[in-house]
Amino acid sequence: MPIIAAQVPGGFAQIIDIAWEQGKFEVGSTDLTLLYVTLWATILAKFMNFCQLLGTDQSAGQRYAAAKSDREARRAVILGGLLTIPVWAYFFFVGTSLYVRYQLNPDPAVDEMRPDQAFPYFILTQLPTGLARFAVL
Repeated sequence: MPIIAAQVPGGFAQIIDIAWEQGKFEVGSTDLTLLYVTLWATILAKFMNFCQLLGTDQSAGQRYAAAKSDREARRAVILGGLLTIPVWAYFFFVGTSLYVRYQLNPDPAVDEMRPDQAFPYFILTQLPTGLARFAVL
């Protein structure tokens, strides 16, 4: 993340300013409707996905089954769910930072890519060799 910010003239402050101006921090509609995707539908879908992961992922199941008590397992599930919020916020901010970086420093190769290809491209073309090798492992 600091490497991306270093490539933006105003650093983190400019990333936030430009992203805010272009609506990158909007969370979506908060309307209570079934006519289109809303923030509430997204939260419900992510919650259901998290519950599905708890019931089908072997490593998660073993982790909770190995807890000393049901209380500790319950606490681990809740803590794990809550900790996903800042992790995903960070992931979204990395993507937003890349968006701003390529808005200010256009790259024709990125213009032809799908959005999910920009981060690997950044790693391969902008990170020093040692860090790029570590990032793709």
